[in-house]
Amino acid sequence: MRTTLNTIYSNINNNLNNIRTDLHNINNRISSGLRMSKISDDPVAMANALGMRSSLAGISQYQDNLDYGSSIINGSESALTQIKEQIGQARVTLLQAKNSSVNTDQRQNIATVIRNYKEQIVTLGNTRIDGKYVFGGHRTSGYTEVEPAPFVLDKIDGYRINGTMIEPRNPDSPGWLVENTADLPNGALQITNATDGTIAVPFTDLTNPLTDGLNMAGTANLRDSINASGLTETSASLTTLVSGNSAAPGGSGTISFDLTGVDGTVSLNFTVDGNAIETAHKTVEEINRVSDQTGIRAYRGNGSNGGPNNSVVLRNNRDGEEGVIQIAGLNASETNRIGLVDVNQAADAGHNTGFISFSSSEPFTFNDSAYTDGTLQTLGLKESYVGKTGTDTNGNPVYGINHIGELGENDLRINGIAIGAAAPDSNSILYPSESATAKADAINAKSGETGVTASITPAYVLAGAVVEGGTLASGDLIINGVDIFANSTTIQNQDSDNTLLNAINAQEGKTGVAATRDAEGTILLKAIDGRNLHIETSFQGENITHINGANPPAAANQVYMGRLQLHSDQVFNLETDLFGLDKQEYGLEALGLSGGKLISGETGDLAGDGKITVQQVVEKSGSVRYAGDREENLAIKTGRTDQMAISSNGEEAIMSTEIFGVLTQLEDNLRGVNYHQVTGIYSAGDTTAKLDSGLTGLEGEDEFKDGSFTVKVKDHEHSPPEEMEFTISVNTDQDSLNSVAVKINGIPGMEAYWNDNNQLEMHSTEPGRYSFTVSKDTSNFLKSTGTDSEKMQMQALDDGLAGLEESFNRITTHISNFGARANRIDVQKQIFDTLELRVNENLSTVQDTDYTKAIMDLKAAETAYQAALSSASKTMQLSLVDYL
Repeated sequence: MRTTLNTIYSNINNNLNNIRTDLHNINNRISSGLRMSKISDDPVAMANALGMRSSLAGISQYQDNLDYGSSIINGSESALTQIKEQIGQARVTLLQAKNSSVNTDQRQNIATVIRNYKEQIVTLGNTRIDGKYVFGGHRTSGYTEVEPAPFVLDKIDGYRINGTMIEPRNPDSPGWLVENTADLPNGALQITNATDGTIAVPFTDLTNPLTDGLNMAGTANLRDSINASGLTETSASLTTLVSGNSAAPGGSGTISFDLTGVDGTVSLNFTVDGNAIETAHKTVEEINRVSDQTGIRAYRGNGSNGGPNNSVVLRNNRDGEEGVIQIAGLNASETNRIGLVDVNQAADAGHNTGFISFSSSEPFTFNDSAYTDGTLQTLGLKESYVGKTGTDTNGNPVYGINHIGELGENDLRINGIAIGAAAPDSNSILYPSESATAKADAINAKSGETGVTASITPAYVLAGAVVEGGTLASGDLIINGVDIFANSTTIQNQDSDNTLLNAINAQEGKTGVAATRDAEGTILLKAIDGRNLHIETSFQGENITHINGANPPAAANQVYMGRLQLHSDQVFNLETDLFGLDKQEYGLEALGLSGGKLISGETGDLAGDGKITVQQVVEKSGSVRYAGDREENLAIKTGRTDQMAISSNGEEAIMSTEIFGVLTQLEDNLRGVNYHQVTGIYSAGDTTAKLDSGLTGLEGEDEFKDGSFTVKVKDHEHSPPEEMEFTISVNTDQDSLNSVAVKINGIPGMEAYWNDNNQLEMHSTEPGRYSFTVSKDTSNFLKSTGTDSEKMQMQALDDGLAGLEESFNRITTHISNFGARANRIDVQKQIFDTLELRVNENLSTVQDTDYTKAIMDLKAAETAYQAALSSASKTMQLSLVDYL
């Protein structure tokens, strides 16, 4: 192939251009210091360099994070150190308060100083760095007017709601009063059960004259109509009632007759001497004394309860019992005095209580065909003591399913989690699945899912009047199935000799019920735990004890139930399904929370809406609320997935030290209130000896006096706190050291006993919840046992010192933890500094110019360029000669 002059020139020019390009690139590398200015220079090296630059950017961010973390750690550690100093100052202040030369007014002033320490610790707990709360956990900002910072003074911690006490229940068969109203049309009332289906009740004549205030004839007609309707599984019955004439005024003498009821026959013999009221009262008392043998109970007529004024009215003790009541053996004189005559009477249109009772082998429903409840209201059937509406329409109450107050399967949802049915507790005699214990157990079984726990306020009952003198025997007072009096026992007015009190407390191991009596002679019973409190009193038992509060006194049978409190760290929701057009909230009613904000206290709670959101922040003097994040600690990122905690949330770092509780308790105790426990400083020899015997052997014994002292118990978990003030009487000729301790022990929220050293121990049953204060001791009992206010205060201050020491040690541990975190920050900083250096070195290797090599390359390129130019010149000369 022939090479032309043009080809030669083009090749020479291309070669020179390539050399000039190399020279240009070498110059750029030398001037910029970089091996590459664009990806095409070295794609692999450029990719490596970009990756290293990204790593350096990440390292820089992590180093910034560590600098921020270091500032948070230093700030947190400084705050905790200052808190520790506040605790130390509180210890010194408290030691001064314990000095015997410090008087009551000075201790009040010291209490104010203690509160100042608490306020300072709250301020330190709200420390901020760069606008972020260091003890807020993940909630470093975003607080509200209600919760302006993580720690809030004078607000309760967490959220809680208090159920009300469930209404006492009469466990006897239910009866419904039939009033003197319009007739019942054909089919207006329908009764449904699974076997019979729906049966319409025929026409019933209800409009009848009242018999001593009761619609006896109308009630009997209704019973007959229901039983004639064709029902086979559900039936109606009456309760036999017999009334005498009014007792004779001024009648006196011996009364003898035989009384026969459904349970047996008893021959009565007693003396009456007084006016008509006293005669009727005595006759009623004697009949009720043997009620458990005859099945008959009596009460005094008043013209509207089935008998004329001051008559004796007898009825079968069990509702729905139509059996015969028989009186035999009365003579004319006796009949004139007490108003009764010989009778042999079963229930009929003129001898019943005016109440109709139902029995059934299976659940049954009353249906108002008009769905207006008018028929049911006429018959007194709209509400039931033992029923639960089970349909979604009005006018259909269902009986025999479960009791109002029982927590059934899925009746209640907490935070969307269904709560299971309450299982029967092992202690309650009646309604064991409705006790406070049963419902609390059901709720607490799901607390891990809901975040909500339940606590119990045990049942208690204060008698309606003071104890009256009289005789109590078997059947007169039964508590949780235990007959308190096996033999006839005389009770003094106001139970001044403690006979009633001792008899009840002697059975505490069986009943789970403790008793006390106030200075006026009124009995108070408390369940020692969350079981139900079942009290049965005959007429005589009620007339003397007044425990069931029947007014006027009459035989009574009541079950009292404790109540619940629900609490959580977070806002929580309660929900229940609604039943009927009247929107009954059974799941909430089981907790004593049905009825809207007037019951629950929550502003947004509407009656009948089936839900409550517990979100109210409750005020409580002295309390400290933690509103920050309780779960997570403030942390920084030290890698794509790695984090390092740089602070502790306030729950962990401060609340867990219990410093606020300790300081609050100290503040109260310096003011002389709200104690949790005390041990008498004096030991006794004989705690059973009467106080006036001189045989108690009490070291500090002063002169005991007839008098009293006051115990005030406060439930701090209730919002607002509930208080019960109880005055304990001391009768020196009747009381012993032990009997007075028993009286204290019967107060709700209190326990009292003589310990192994024969020292009096008094403490609250739940120290975190209940506190007590003693005052107004006119008996010298507290002073003699070494449990008076002064001794109590000194012991409480000692306990407070121990509590401060414990909080001091816990704060010290947390400070050490922050020191360890600071060390980890330093180590991590060193790691990133080293890593940064190495990455920079590697990046330099990849992207930086090797100046020695570059200069050598430049010299070589320049030499090549000069050689190329020289060669090109010669070549072009030879080619031109050839051409010419």
